[in-house]
Amino acid sequence: APRVMGLLERYQVPATFTAAALSLERAPELARRIAEGGHEVCSHGWRWVHQFQMDETEEREFIQKAVQSIEATTGTRPYGWLSRYLLTDNTRRLLAEEGFRYHMDDYSDDVPFWDVVEGHPIVIVPYAVDSNDMKFWTDPALTPDQWLRYACDTFDWLYAEGEAGNPKIMSLGVHLRIIGRPGRIGAFEGFLKHATAKSGVWIATRLEIADHFAAQVPAPE
Repeated sequence: APRVMGLLERYQVPATFTAAALSLERAPELARRIAEGGHEVCSHGWRWVHQFQMDETEEREFIQKAVQSIEATTGTRPYGWLSRYLLTDNTRRLLAEEGFRYHMDDYSDDVPFWDVVEGHPIVIVPYAVDSNDMKFWTDPALTPDQWLRYACDTFDWLYAEGEAGNPKIMSLGVHLRIIGRPGRIGAFEGFLKHATAKSGVWIATRLEIADHFAAQVPAPE
């Protein structure tokens, strides 16, 4: 965590931390540093369990407990949600009812979009698995140099599409326990150097992206 946080501070980059609520309760110094750094916390559940097995009552309680916990540890309630792998038929409706402004459980696009569940609209800010640093742990695993090349190639292609008048978002998911290792952290800095050297790039939290999209594209009736 100190290595990742140090780079975010050095390059003045805001980040969205997807965190299970109990993990922040158990790491109060990290929760404090996230809040003081102006970063966003997106709820990754109350604790690290499979949400898709829950009935509606259990899932609502799970969501509410996460909101209360994260607000207590960071001073701000979460407005985004990422489930552990899968969601239920109730998830997006429950999130909208509980005041969430966006949901991350989608891998289908490089642009945000609206979803409406039983009359409840919510912004979907898609996530990307292919640029995730979990690729260090999969088999076959990428080396740090290969991962950095892939991340920069992804950025460059999306940047070119934006210059052509078709702006996109790039999702770069990294984990403290993975990218923060001494042999990998340099790849993260390499990407930050690459991205921040380009003009016209908006590096934003997911909540900022969701709110900007909602301001530009009204919710469906």
